[in-house]
Amino acid sequence: MPRKSRRTVQRADPALDRRTWRPPTGRVARAATASEAEGEASAAARKTPKKAKEPKIGLLQLLHFATPLDYLCLSIAVPCAAGTGFLQVSILFIFGALLDSLGSTSATGVLVPETFSLGSWEMPLWFWFVFLGFGQWLLCTVYNGLTDTAKERMIVRYKLAYVKAILRQDIGWYDTN
Repeated sequence: MPRKSRRTVQRADPALDRRTWRPPTGRVARAATASEAEGEASAAARKTPKKAKEPKIGLLQLLHFATPLDYLCLSIAVPCAAGTGFLQVSILFIFGALLDSLGSTSATGVLVPETFSLGSWEMPLWFWFVFLGFGQWLLCTVYNGLTDTAKERMIVRYKLAYVKAILRQDIGWYDTN
């Protein structure tokens, strides 16, 4: 009978299985021997099989249930989303002009009106904020509305295809699944 190492942790109840037993934690816990660690690692490797990589789907598979109307909605929504992002960055330029104009006065000590010119357009800064804010709201509303419409239409067709696939099965399939 082989002699046990002094470094192994003794269990109070030998009926405890090695898979369920956990060593004590804290500062007083002793390290397990190398053979115990290897045994537990190989047991864990046998229990959990490696998952196969799930295939990634492409854009065409994602839009499998889309109709021409859905494609039209999405083709209008994408430029609206890009316009929303462009207007959001444009507001930063207007805000920079506002910060540059703070505290600027004329030679007589009168505040210079805060205007911003874009080419031949010269308007007060507050008008630019309102104009860009309204444009961003409008484009974002169109973008969200069109993408939600296309999404809901594709989800309905996906659910119908799912129910048809289930109802198409043989009776024996329902017994095993």
